[in-house]
Amino acid sequence: HGAQQQPVMPHGIYVLAATAIQRGNFQELDLSNSCMDAGSLAALLGVLLQKRTVTSLDLSNNARLQKAGVQELACFLREDTRLSTLVAQRIGTPRSVAAEMLEFSRALETNVTLATLDLRGNPLHSSIAERLRRTMEEKRTSVPLPLEAKLSFLLCNRALPLHMQLPEVAQIAACDTALGPIFRIFQYCGERRCLLLDDDGAMSNSYEHELEEMRERLRRRLTNRYGFAEDDEQLQQLLDRTFASGDMAQWQLRRYGMLADSGSDED
Repeated sequence: HGAQQQPVMPHGIYVLAATAIQRGNFQELDLSNSCMDAGSLAALLGVLLQKRTVTSLDLSNNARLQKAGVQELACFLREDTRLSTLVAQRIGTPRSVAAEMLEFSRALETNVTLATLDLRGNPLHSSIAERLRRTMEEKRTSVPLPLEAKLSFLLCNRALPLHMQLPEVAQIAACDTALGPIFRIFQYCGERRCLLLDDDGAMSNSYEHELEEMRERLRRRLTNRYGFAEDDEQLQQLLDRTFASGDMAQWQLRRYGMLADSGSDED
């Protein structure tokens, strides 16, 4: 089920969450290009936590999500026990080592169901990309077989004639290392995690350098023209929003007339 290519806007997402998703039993949701913002995403994720039926969610091409949207996803992933695939291409993630991105990477460390994460099209900082790779490709390389699948397997095994049943090895103590065939089956039926990032996980050095130069040019223009202090918090928030993606950065520079007139940065 999907609303792809349908700009239903934030209000439409609120309505969708409160009606169709609340009353239905969706397993896949494609909400790419829906023009949602962080507030409507929060409402959607709140319903998903209540229903716990959706296993695949596509939020691609919703550039308004940005840092606040990443924070909502981090909170959701810390609590969710159902979602296995998250596609979030081009959602305007911050290119800096923002607190929201750190929270998102930490949430992945404790989440035991998300097997596929697609963040292509987001200009991630190299250190954030490295944290994500380390979590999904080194620390927790697979997600375990779902509990309901394990219970179904055990029930089917016990329903077999006694001579056909696989033995269930009970653990006597915490130090007991006895492992039976069922444990091995569960262990190897886990799903391997897949992380999809641009350029094998980070922005290329040239692209990162280009964005950094554009950020510095705009910072100088704003401090000189409007009297911002260089460490002004509002200025930093504006720059973070502006340089969440290369396209957004170029649009803002064009808006300030800086792409066509690079020699006037200091006026």
